[in-house]
Amino acid sequence: MQAAAKILTIAFLLCVPLLNGCEEQTAQTPCDGLAKKLEVSREEYLPCAGRIIAAMDRLLPQLEAVRAGDKNAGSQARKTFAELRRLMDQAGLAKIDLSGKTEPLSDRWVDDPLVIHFNKLVFDAYIRCRPGAHPRDIQEGKKYHEKASMLLRSLQAGERRMPPGVD
Repeated sequence: MQAAAKILTIAFLLCVPLLNGCEEQTAQTPCDGLAKKLEVSREEYLPCAGRIIAAMDRLLPQLEAVRAGDKNAGSQARKTFAELRRLMDQAGLAKIDLSGKTEPLSDRWVDDPLVIHFNKLVFDAYIRCRPGAHPRDIQEGKKYHEKASMLLRSLQAGERRMPPGVD
């Protein structure tokens, strides 16, 4: 009887982290459902855009740590990149086909050129800042990320013109 109780306890302890991991994967985000909409307003999109930039903010130092030789940073960078990809998929920003070709989808924001430009910058950072990327690509991706961050701040402030330094 004690052996059965120990087995059940061990099985429970092993399953709880798995269930928590699954819960994280299905947690609601501000990006949920945006990919299915025909049109997305700036106001509706900004919380999602902020979450995408926040994921990139966490990813970049992790990639630098990997490059510096931190063995633990690799798994964290892969996890953060998976989160970033999930957010972008939920928002409908990237379509990745079986050949590995990735294309930005931004036609739902045709009435807001600043949001379209933000999406392009985010997409360009995303395809360069991935675990295992060449350091030169990551450096280039950082530039796109910085510009996207500047543009997001302008979008959040309600600006209708491209801020200086973002091209």
